[in-house]
Amino acid sequence: MFARFPHLVALSVILLLLCGCSDPDGSTQSASTEAAAQSGTGNSDQPSWALSEEEQRQRSAAQLAAANQSGTAVAPASNEEDLEFKRIWSDLEAKEQSHLIFVNANEPALQRLDAFLEKYPDSRHREKALYLAAIARWSSYNWAEGAQRYEAYLAEFPNRQRSLLARMRHAQTLVKSDNPALALKVLDEYKAYNLAHQRELVRAEALAALGRVDEAKSLMREWMIAPESQNQQQRTMFEARKLLDRIESLNVLAPNFDTYAYNNGEQVSLEGFRGKVLLVDFWKSTCNPCMTELPKIADLYDLHHADGFEVFAVNMDTNVNSMEQAMEIIGADWPVYHDGLRYDGELAQLFGVTRCPHTVLIDRDGIVRAVDIRYDALERLVPELLKQPTTN
Repeated sequence: MFARFPHLVALSVILLLLCGCSDPDGSTQSASTEAAAQSGTGNSDQPSWALSEEEQRQRSAAQLAAANQSGTAVAPASNEEDLEFKRIWSDLEAKEQSHLIFVNANEPALQRLDAFLEKYPDSRHREKALYLAAIARWSSYNWAEGAQRYEAYLAEFPNRQRSLLARMRHAQTLVKSDNPALALKVLDEYKAYNLAHQRELVRAEALAALGRVDEAKSLMREWMIAPESQNQQQRTMFEARKLLDRIESLNVLAPNFDTYAYNNGEQVSLEGFRGKVLLVDFWKSTCNPCMTELPKIADLYDLHHADGFEVFAVNMDTNVNSMEQAMEIIGADWPVYHDGLRYDGELAQLFGVTRCPHTVLIDRDGIVRAVDIRYDALERLVPELLKQPTTN
């Protein structure tokens, strides 16, 4: 049994060092890609502080001329303001490449970004700062706050180049923060805009979260065979197929497994959890969202374990020492599986896991009731499923 640290101080330190969850191809979840607006003239994909003084002067003149034509003044920025935004940009490890922004969020930088927005409400960096505040929450899986930040961005900047993707992300963060009904409403409100190819994917995910699984399946199947979908990027079609697989795994018997726990050597099987509500959680010690969420799941486990809530944690680390250190911090005594094979491991293959965190919530009868949901949904669904008696 692992004793949970009373204040999780060590966890806070580790979270500052983590760089996010890894996909099998080695890319990081926290290095989120977003569409970035182009501004000014010359070197348009560079932030203003990255330009030479002459280039900044030319860009400022071009922006002022454009503002005068539209009747909107550009607020001048002080050197202190520019330097502070530059520091925040650096602390977030933010990068722009053409129309993409990459960001690696950390809490101290986010606090400084929030303070910047409050201190400089008329900053010429405000559009980008508001957008950074949103995608930083997105990249760190802080869905509830991410939804608020995207809404705030769109309230001030509804017609920027970034706004189309911001609308999509707004709906997605609502689904992931367990507000699927509101996500559907937002998608309907945004129907006048060209929300790109992912609109129906978000709608299907929201429908599935509301228990309207058959509707979600039909929507995805129709979308995937539609003529306009055939021109989508390979990555988009890959994500669509994965979403359909997740939806089709709902309301069916969970895949059977029979193995042994690393931490106590005991046999662990689907049949052994029959009559319990089971969460199978795939995680890594180097995954920021995993390590943020697991202590909360541990609290949920303490609260409902006596009522029949179980957790089976499947670790995706290759290094067993890293896993053991993380287990010590999490401090939970649930069974943990480790084979060091990452996404090629037996259980990862069985459950079709391609990234982490990845969760599978199974009811007392062994039926999959939710897949790849976050803590907000778990906090609601676990007590609901515990109230339902087994039918077998």
